[in-house]
Amino acid sequence: MLLPRFSIRLILGFTAVCAIVAYVGAHAVEGKAWAMGVIASVGFLVAATFCYVGLFLLGWIISSVFGLVRVPDRPHSPFAGASPPPQIIEPPQDSL
Repeated sequence: MLLPRFSIRLILGFTAVCAIVAYVGAHAVEGKAWAMGVIASVGFLVAATFCYVGLFLLGWIISSVFGLVRVPDRPHSPFAGASPPPQIIEPPQDSL
């Protein structure tokens, strides 16, 4: 099994999308304004995706490097203090 998780429908769909992009690209080379706009939009989306992935990886690497240096915090409750809070309503006394 070379491609275990890819179906024929997925591969044919990807091929169809590539064919449409190539068709629009051919019209962009001919100088059609609409095709240039579509290709510019697709190029911008691809470039933005690569920038987002690169920035995420940069942040991930920085946090993993500097995350190893810091001392881990002790687990504690943010609501707990040194002593329990004063009770406004007194609990009932058992009469047994």
